[in-house]
Amino acid sequence: MTALRYVLRSVAHYRAAYLGVLAGAVLGATVLLGALFAGDSVAASLRRIGEQRIGRTTHVVASGDRFFRQALADDLAAATGTRAAPALIARGTATHASTRAVAHQVQLLGVTPAFWSFAPQPTTIPLAAAKSEIAINDTLARRLQITVGDTLVVRLQKPGVLAGNAPIAGAEAKLETIRCRVAAIVGDDAFGRFNLAATQVAGPTVFLPIELLQESFKRPGRANLILLDGAKPEAALAESLRRVLRLADYGLSLQWLEKPAAFELGSERIFLDPAMAGAATRALPAAQPAATYLVNELRIGGRTTPYSIATATTSAAAPFLPADLGPREIVLNRWLADDLQAKEGDDVRVTYFQVGPADTLVEQHQTFRVRTIIPLTGLAADGAWMPDFPGISDSKHQSDWDPGHRSRRRWRVDARLPRHQ
Repeated sequence: MTALRYVLRSVAHYRAAYLGVLAGAVLGATVLLGALFAGDSVAASLRRIGEQRIGRTTHVVASGDRFFRQALADDLAAATGTRAAPALIARGTATHASTRAVAHQVQLLGVTPAFWSFAPQPTTIPLAAAKSEIAINDTLARRLQITVGDTLVVRLQKPGVLAGNAPIAGAEAKLETIRCRVAAIVGDDAFGRFNLAATQVAGPTVFLPIELLQESFKRPGRANLILLDGAKPEAALAESLRRVLRLADYGLSLQWLEKPAAFELGSERIFLDPAMAGAATRALPAAQPAATYLVNELRIGGRTTPYSIATATTSAAAPFLPADLGPREIVLNRWLADDLQAKEGDDVRVTYFQVGPADTLVEQHQTFRVRTIIPLTGLAADGAWMPDFPGISDSKHQSDWDPGHRSRRRWRVDARLPRHQ
């Protein structure tokens, strides 16, 4: 018997077992191929969705609820040789003016013509701010049954200068309303799915001329997002960004104060963040802090003075203060001392608000001993010690106070330079 005949007879005898093995191999190969095809299809779908979300964008500069110069995009583009598009991003609600159908958590995008060049398929969608023209994506159009030419009412919360959990009290930020005409409905390939969040769900989006959103926010010439399209490494882009940033991009301002003959570094958000304050003191060791706060009441025995301004600073910034002023000592000006009938050595209880659990405002108090009483003249009478508190500084009478913001930290730098320097 030859070897070939032996093999063939063996296969014929055990044909059932061999057929089972063959069937199992075919089934396993089919399952693996199906999984590979499905995985490749899912990966391609996710890649496609990702491309529709970010388009041709390679990097973004985002500042959240803070705002920088819209012109920063042009400065960064010139410094890096890349394309850049500024945008203003927010959240709001959209209501169909005729049917009253409402969509919540709508992404609002204030854009310039440069924005559309970053779409997966670059396009041009002209939107006239003077005519309150907007574009919406397919998702919002389907949800509210909107067509081109319909009127859409957009409502958004105007941002304040402080975070919502800041130790403040007063009126909430006003709800802004924009009545717009739908000029275009944007498909996915024209940036209708634009979203910086890693999501597969296309959310409702309204595209507005950036000037229209800036006007509603009362932030002319400001943005909080820049799209970049460039092949440069992230480190190189970060270094270029650092070089073109200005004080205004951090929300800071520098002004000369006449009475102390010093510069004041202030923040449009009232508070200076610890990182900014630390950078100021490292760059300028002579910088002196001044923290001003609205206190609810000052009391000596049965005598009280409600709603006063208290400032904590150093004797270097305020030479009229004793150099050895203790942590539990206080200095009163003559007007306040007369109102409280205070004298040196008296104990003054200062009552103020502090953030408590769940961001609630809890009234606290501390007791200080009157170290000295100073005349209300010279630097001690300088109105610059009280910063521009929204709702207070612009009120003529105390009954009109709307203290939406209660504290500010400033940094004074001793300087004898002329104002223009």
